[in-house]
Amino acid sequence: RLVAATLTGSQRHPVGHLVGDLLVRPRSAYGRDRRGRSLFPDADVLHVGRTDHFGLLNHPQVHTALLEWLT
Repeated sequence: RLVAATLTGSQRHPVGHLVGDLLVRPRSAYGRDRRGRSLFPDADVLHVGRTDHFGLLNHPQVHTALLEWLT
């Protein structure tokens, strides 16, 4: 399971792509190497837009995903 955040609503927005969540850039959060290959090809991925890295700690979308993934 992977959770990624970007400051922008869309993960493809140039700013979101460049700065990610102010700590981790999207490529790294999604487990992609420098060539774009996925390190976790079968992973369930949640993108949370308009938040930063620490905003994920108590984000309701993350809580919902965790409940779904763990049950």
